[in-house]
Formats: sequence, structure tokens, C-alpha cells
Amino acid sequence: MFSSNHSSFHDIFVQYGATLHYGIDYVMNGWSKAHFDKQNSAGWSNDFHVYGVEWTPEYIKFEVDGEELGTVTVPEGGFYELGEFETDYPGTGNPWEGQANNAPFDKEFYLIMNVAVGGIGCVQDRRIK
Repeated sequence: MFSSNHSSFHDIFVQYGATLHYGIDYVMNGWSKAHFDKQNSAGWSNDFHVYGVEWTPEYIKFEVDGEELGTVTVPEGGFYELGEFETDYPGTGNPWEGQANNAPFDKEFYLIMNVAVGGIGCVQDRRIK
């Protein structure tokens, strides 16, 4: 966590996001259909918070401090349908065809909890010329 007496840095810590990254490869990634964010004008760095993920075969729900941030409901056509891959990338084919509707989230894997600081112009690095 970054701290500074400079008042403009308060604005950095006001957003929390939750995203499912899924797709055929890193270019064909359906994350934009499974992304949620929440603003906190008091900032997220002033207190501890409880982050939650409820993961079932029918949906994946994100929470912060007991409040729902967003839910990704698995459609009948699965994550291939949700990602609109056939529309955006015609002819690519469904890599999860014949698998459970919640594929690729039907298997065990690791969750990544990421802390990131940045954005366009919000943190100046004077070493970059």
C-alpha cells in the first residue's frame, strides 16, 4: 500500500474491482462481460475489508464487506455464449463444447488476489522521461 501526505493520492484507493478472466486465449478474453467495480469515497485503505467469492455451478458472486458487488450467472450456452465469442470472433469454435455449462470454471484452480496501483496519469514516475 502506498501512503503519502500529498492529498491527490487519496483518489487512488477509492475503487475495488472483481473480474473473471476466461476465453480462448489472452486476446479472446471475456473479462468485460464478467467485471464489476465499486467506488468508496472514504477510500479502501482506511480499514480492513472482507472480500468474498461464492462459486457454484450456476453462478459466481463477488462480495465486499457482505455487500454483493456483482454476480456472473452461467447462461444455457455457458461461458462461450456469455463471452459472445462467436459474434466477436466468428468461426473460432467453442473450446468447452461437450463440457459442463460452467466450464472452464468447473475445475479447481487458483484465485489471484491482486493489488494494483495505477491508471492513466494518476501516479507519476519521475524516472520515466
